Amino acid sequence: MKRARDRLTGWVRAQPVLLPLAILLACWLPGAAQGWFRTDSHYYAAIGLSAWRTGSLWNLHVGESLYLNKPPLVFWIHGLFMHLLGPSLLAGRLPSLLFAGVTVWATVRTARLLAGPGLAIWSGIVLASTLEFFRYTKAISLDMTQCAMLSLATLAVVWAVKSDRGSRVLWAGVPIGLGLLCKPLMALLGPALLAVWLVSQGRSRWLGWMAGAGAVALAVAAPWHAGMWLEHGETFVRVYFVQQSLERAGEVSDRGWWYYLHLLVENYWPWLGALGLTAALALRGRLWSGRADAPANPGRRGLAVLAVVIALGWLVALSAFGGKAGRYALPVYPGLAMLCAVGLTALPRGGLTRPLGRALPWLAPAVLAGGIIAAALPVQYHEARDPAWDRVVEAVNRAPQAELLSSLGARPIAANTYLLLGQWAGVAPAPEAGWETAAGERTWPATGSLLVVTPADATGAFARVGETVASSGDFVLLKVTRPYRAGPPERASTPF
Repeated sequence: MKRARDRLTGWVRAQPVLLPLAILLACWLPGAAQGWFRTDSHYYAAIGLSAWRTGSLWNLHVGESLYLNKPPLVFWIHGLFMHLLGPSLLAGRLPSLLFAGVTVWATVRTARLLAGPGLAIWSGIVLASTLEFFRYTKAISLDMTQCAMLSLATLAVVWAVKSDRGSRVLWAGVPIGLGLLCKPLMALLGPALLAVWLVSQGRSRWLGWMAGAGAVALAVAAPWHAGMWLEHGETFVRVYFVQQSLERAGEVSDRGWWYYLHLLVENYWPWLGALGLTAALALRGRLWSGRADAPANPGRRGLAVLAVVIALGWLVALSAFGGKAGRYALPVYPGLAMLCAVGLTALPRGGLTRPLGRALPWLAPAVLAGGIIAAALPVQYHEARDPAWDRVVEAVNRAPQAELLSSLGARPIAANTYLLLGQWAGVAPAPEAGWETAAGERTWPATGSLLVVTPADATGAFARVGETVASSGDFVLLKVTRPYRAGPPERASTPF
């Protein structure tokens, strides 16, 4: 029995990613199918699902309108899952869990290559159980997929350093290029930060290889970007590079430069104390050496420097960027997790490390069992879908011949009509505008049409054309019961 237990303990210790992945899955299971798509998730889910159903994968669309705001990779992946498994929350969230798992695996592997299994398992535990990290597994997040790609790029560079083969740095270009297919331009910060770390490790001569990795990244991302430019020209440049990148970088936000620091202080749980411990040990000069009773580990310094470069580099860049949102900070968390691991493993023997080692063979199944039990409990972990959407479905089913439209401001919200009904809401013109036909004439929606509009629209021009069927804080469903035309006609607005 003792020999079998020792063999199991040795195998688990040789696989330090098992417990972190079990923690991540256990955190994901409760409420995995609860709630509804929120923020941008419903928009992204509808665009991705529509791409696979229509076969328009190269040119993404919102209904009949071209969508040039973002690259296609995340839409392809999430849309494929929903196309194969159905337009459900579970199907939409599975890829986010997958890429969170890739990030955890890459972070654990990076820490192990540099500093051994002890720091590796703690890096994974901290990352997998960080609230601000795993909660985005319940959303369709471009940032989570990009974070996974950046973590793979970091692993490739560390692998090159540990094997002392500079040419292996080129492999980092593949995930960086895929990161450029997740969000416009942001992944380019990855090779810049990795270059800083290479210099800190005395590998300045490898900067040429790092530049080569950047070239590989551009080659991976180029086909789609070049195709969009050749096909759509100035429109693509204006929307993708100017509006979505330059203008958002320079916009004035009501969230100051300290927003992400405040986010960490308020939400970096349960590991804010470990981060403070790491800072205290660094000030006392004990961070690099680790425990006095532990064997020397020269890789600790390299791991700590890498963690600081990643976390601090992204924090500075995001703080300088005009647009700010909590999900943008996802690439910071692998760096913070490795930094916390350096601090936690510097505790004296008898602290956290010894109990973890003794319990390691049983922790992963115990954690998973806890996640399954929590998922089976009759607890509402996520706010349910707004019941107003059920009334939208009921209204459409009662009048299948009625035209379903949405105002311009409600276009993202109206993506739910595609997920729930399998049809995009058309674009509703303002009551005084109407549509212009090919012959230059004006037409207006017929009586009985259904309009999804914003609450602001519902109290403005649209209020005089119909009655409210359903309403929520996000939208109002109106039924056209009065003449739609009012006032002199003007040229109708375009969706984007």
